[in-house]
Amino acid sequence: MIPNKHRAALAAAAFALGTLSCLAPAAAQKAGNYVATMADGSTLVLNVTGTSPNFTLQSANANFNANCNKTGNTVSEGWGFTVNQPIVGGVANFISRNDYYYVAVTATWISDFKVKGTMQARTATFNPVNDPPNSAQYCAQAKQNYLGKYEAAPQGQKIAPGTAAVAYYPAQKASRQTK
Repeated sequence: MIPNKHRAALAAAAFALGTLSCLAPAAAQKAGNYVATMADGSTLVLNVTGTSPNFTLQSANANFNANCNKTGNTVSEGWGFTVNQPIVGGVANFISRNDYYYVAVTATWISDFKVKGTMQARTATFNPVNDPPNSAQYCAQAKQNYLGKYEAAPQGQKIAPGTAAVAYYPAQKASRQTK
């Protein structure tokens, strides 16, 4: 039996651990898409796969509006890419880049149905001063906060062989075209 003088200390420690665990990020609890819109209209879709407790940030689709340094115009671009990163402790941060873009995302799941974080992006485009263009310009989207909400993964449609399908995401119905 634990002496009374130690019971209070153990109870306080247990309470503190319970309180701290409530402050920790939640792990993603649902496979599906988490969709966010930023203040400037940029969008981010994070696709989560797996089952509890092993979830993976499988892919992302980043659509951003970047301000260009030479002309002052804004370009809008969208890129989809594979991330394939385990979600550990409710967190999955990543950078995707190539010769055309740079996208940095932080993602922390704050509940079963919500994720929050930041996104910033960079790209280069032709400087349209000359026709045809003979120089490029650097364009950047400032780091922005987002709050994404869960949307169930779209259910597949049965489509006859030889039929092409185009799905618009989010919240638009799929359209079908035939040969």
